[in-house]
Amino acid sequence: MTDLGFLDSLIKGKRIVLLGECGHFDGSTLIAKVRLIKYLHEKHGFNILLYERNIYEAYRAVEDARSGRDSLVGTFAHLMDVFPSQTSEPYRLLARYIDTTMRRDGNQALQFCGIDTDYNRSYFFAFIQDVIDAIELHSSDERLKELKKHWRNLFHIGKIRSYKPGDKLKEMKIDVPLIRESAAGIIDFFYSSMSLRYINEKGRNKLRFLIQCIRAYVNAKEQAVFERTQPDAQFHYASLKVREKGMADNILWYIDSLYQNEKFVISASSFHTSRNATKIDPLPEELKDCNFTMTDLVAEKYGSEMYSIAFVYYEGLTGVGPHPEYLAPGKREQPKPEGSLEYWLHQKGSPYLFFDFRNLGAFDSSESFLMMPTFEKPYRAKWQQVYDAVFFIDQMQPVIWKVMFDRRERGSPYEIPKEWLR
Repeated sequence: MTDLGFLDSLIKGKRIVLLGECGHFDGSTLIAKVRLIKYLHEKHGFNILLYERNIYEAYRAVEDARSGRDSLVGTFAHLMDVFPSQTSEPYRLLARYIDTTMRRDGNQALQFCGIDTDYNRSYFFAFIQDVIDAIELHSSDERLKELKKHWRNLFHIGKIRSYKPGDKLKEMKIDVPLIRESAAGIIDFFYSSMSLRYINEKGRNKLRFLIQCIRAYVNAKEQAVFERTQPDAQFHYASLKVREKGMADNILWYIDSLYQNEKFVISASSFHTSRNATKIDPLPEELKDCNFTMTDLVAEKYGSEMYSIAFVYYEGLTGVGPHPEYLAPGKREQPKPEGSLEYWLHQKGSPYLFFDFRNLGAFDSSESFLMMPTFEKPYRAKWQQVYDAVFFIDQMQPVIWKVMFDRRERGSPYEIPKEWLR
């Protein structure tokens, strides 16, 4: 990986490196990001990978792999991709690399963690089971009835995104305060349980983690209300502000509490990894109801320790490539317009380029210019104030899914105890 040595001086003194992506299914970008993650981990000690996946589900995927319940490649197929029986090459490479580091001695493992708040996979039921186990383990008979009531209000009102467009706004406004109240009741109980003499540090850490997961769950329920109560054209953007706050809260919890002395790689959409995005002109729809990102919030405390890289491309195919169950060939992306950064880099004639904005060259550091690191079209902005650098790919290739493994799923499915449903 000597060809990535140019990064050494750029990230010197940085504790957080952010890797964006224009789209979640940009195959060439994802493969390049795996190489960068490996380099940052092996050469610079970035041992924590924070990924745009749910905080609990990422934890459970790794725990299932450690326990032998499933292979890490299998859990990643479930967690990352849209077809649970197949995986794509970038995620297979990442899963196998993480699995390899987990088998090393000492503290050399790359820790894979989630930062998102939304629950939309079957691991949600494992989360519910973990909360039940913690309550039953630490509560007295007198408290159990009260805690079961909190649990029902928190989890059994409805699943995430279960609100139907026809539901009454009044009912939904009643639900969320009740969920917050119930979450507070369980969180207070977990905090009080940490002082019990029989609980060791491992047990306390598990309770701290569950508290953060419950906060993330409440954040997701708040998003759901916005998504079902706003006009169709605006619902996503109104809920986005709630989501950005939730992801920033998770990131800061990892940095300030769980891994205080570690360095972090954060992998997410280039929208989430942007700073000062309100400088884009004209302002994209996404930002009209959300004038900050998770990175803006994290930067309030750690801005000088952060280095962000956006991924851009000139043309090619994006999205889902050939797949036995989904035969779309990918989406053809047209060449970026003359005058854009991508067009200028394309003229250099190289398939890949890295461009640090501190060395703008032909682009005056005080000027705005066109670029498309995310969103649906190129926008004009002082992008050097939004990202620190770009990784340029001339010809984008889509994500390709292949059948590469057999999922084991050795354990029984996660089930909620019947007595908790009565």
